[in-house]
Amino acid sequence: MIKGWCGHDDEWDGSMFDAVASVPFKVNPEAVEMFDNYLAECKAEGIQVVMVYAPIYIGVTEKMDSVQSMFDYYQSFAERYGIPVLNYTYDSLCYDTDFFYNATHLNKKGAELFSVKLARDLDEMLKLKKGGL
Repeated sequence: MIKGWCGHDDEWDGSMFDAVASVPFKVNPEAVEMFDNYLAECKAEGIQVVMVYAPIYIGVTEKMDSVQSMFDYYQSFAERYGIPVLNYTYDSLCYDTDFFYNATHLNKKGAELFSVKLARDLDEMLKLKKGGL
């Protein structure tokens, strides 16, 4: 364990993925209210939030009933609270099962590669913000 993270060296197991025909996008009203309250508190306290769509295996994205509805839904929060969004849904990692141990979780190799990408992108965001852009 490193700061609460424990990498999985497991190899791809697509059995659960193969068993699912489609992935619906559902909204839980209680969770939405909590999320909205959280974002409002962060904004009030000057805490910069960044939304991240972490990589998931592309097959999951392709099985989603309406991936665009999900993007639109969260984009509405991003716009309301001025939150940048980093979207890795179609990142190159998503197309290779060597980086996943199941359809929605990166293995250690994938997580380490993603962490480098995310850190680089967050660093670029900070540089742009400091530059006044």
